[in-house]
Amino acid sequence: VQLCADEPKSMPSVRYSFVPIASIADKPTNSVVDVIGVATEISPVTTVNTKSGRELAKRTAKISDDSGTAIEVTVWGARAEAFPSTDDHIVALK
Repeated sequence: VQLCADEPKSMPSVRYSFVPIASIADKPTNSVVDVIGVATEISPVTTVNTKSGRELAKRTAKISDDSGTAIEVTVWGARAEAFPSTDDHIVALK
């Protein structure tokens, strides 16, 4: 292993504390949870008009994990457009 001299000293990172999707129902309302799973049933990007008149990209997907449970998630804006458009990608969500 060699240190890359041209790499920044501090790299941005996201820290996750994954929970099984099956345990989400046991969490208090409005809890923030981290999940990792397989994305399936991914919708095409659609556009939604907000009350303020702004257009916002939207995509939905089903995420399932090894707990045998699945949830539907909605991804908005630029993240909706960057989200994989084909099934069977592993995704981590906060």
